[in-house]
Amino acid sequence: MNQSEFDIKEHKHKFAVWAAGRAASVKYHRFSVKTARVLIDSINLHKYIDQPSALPEHFDSAHEEWCDALIKVSRPTLSYGVAAKLINIYLKCIFVCGGHHEHDKVKRIHPPIDRLLLKALATDRIGNRQGIWKRYAEKGWSNFDKKDYQEVIANIKDIFEPGGLYKVEHFWTGHQ
Repeated sequence: MNQSEFDIKEHKHKFAVWAAGRAASVKYHRFSVKTARVLIDSINLHKYIDQPSALPEHFDSAHEEWCDALIKVSRPTLSYGVAAKLINIYLKCIFVCGGHHEHDKVKRIHPPIDRLLLKALATDRIGNRQGIWKRYAEKGWSNFDKKDYQEVIANIKDIFEPGGLYKVEHFWTGHQ
């Protein structure tokens, strides 16, 4: 690729891949940013850049298909929780932090889940579901199977869906 072919969409894609790869690569599930790009490119998430209206109407079903595809492509190195985090960080960078946070389809994008968020939700008694948050914080997001992940997301949706699922990240302490 030469300089004239490098546009803002490519820049967004590279940044989102880097952020997702760094965030999702954890102990026992290590992989390079290069591998993250191969994985993300394998499910064609880049086709949605700057097109929030093109996001799938049934986001949860699409997300499940993407996670399953990433696990299959990784042969199954990735857990469901790691696959979900890779997707969620990528989409967060492109859409939520890309100025599309008020779009109805973007409000459905799953937030990245980690131990810090789950512990904070338990400590702050969010939704009066501290038992759920604590149980999954102890398990660790990188060990989530599909059922674990879907239960956490369902509980987040019960509380935060009307305004955008990303709003749960108000409780995330990883920035401190």
